[in-house]
Amino acid sequence: MLRSNLSSFICVAGNLGSGKTTFVRSLAKENGWQIRPTTSYDTSYLDDIFRDSKRWSFEAQVAFLTHKAQCIKDAVRNGIDFVVDRSIYEDIEIFAQIFADTGTMDPRAHRTYLSCARLILEEMPVPYMIIYCRCTPEECEKRLAGRPRPYQQLYPEGHIARLHEQYEEWVSRFTLCPLVVLDTHTWDTRNPTIMSRIIKDLSVFFSLSHAQKINSSERTINDGLIGNQMHLLQPLNSIHIEHPF
Repeated sequence: MLRSNLSSFICVAGNLGSGKTTFVRSLAKENGWQIRPTTSYDTSYLDDIFRDSKRWSFEAQVAFLTHKAQCIKDAVRNGIDFVVDRSIYEDIEIFAQIFADTGTMDPRAHRTYLSCARLILEEMPVPYMIIYCRCTPEECEKRLAGRPRPYQQLYPEGHIARLHEQYEEWVSRFTLCPLVVLDTHTWDTRNPTIMSRIIKDLSVFFSLSHAQKINSSERTINDGLIGNQMHLLQPLNSIHIEHPF
């Protein structure tokens, strides 16, 4: 089990059906971390947002955003180490952006949404790192078909592929904190052996961070990954590790 000296959190990012939530549960169980959000947002919005996107997209996205922000802030305030199932940045830069790009959230509403989001982000701590669960849209759709939920039938054609494109564009420019990728198409995080390897990778991150704090030497996430020959977690940016988990 990984131990932490400071209250902090990791976010797990990924498309619908990418294995993100499964990985979150495994990661929390292995490390004794809590999961946030602990309660679901109002799922009635999921039906509304796809039945009548122009009417509900703004209200639904604001509801999702504020719910997640409150859950994160409460956990930080209480000194809890935790893992977030989908970062708040994804809500803003992927899901809300999709509705804006497709015209189902009009420009005025989107500008208002972004103003609200900026105010919220000013008060939000930055995660220690984000782990991106990368999975092909074809595999995501296959997995979603195996766990059918009523609102999934309302997804517009090409929705998962469009989200995948948006995710890939987002991770290519993300620089707020270290970002690593886990190929969840190949690696099944329900497998204890796979999770053991991932935890070992994460342990190196945390030990490097601790050493940096003691030695005041500048190390990047790439230094840690490449120097220690990581196999399952691969870096997507070169952001300095600033503090231990």
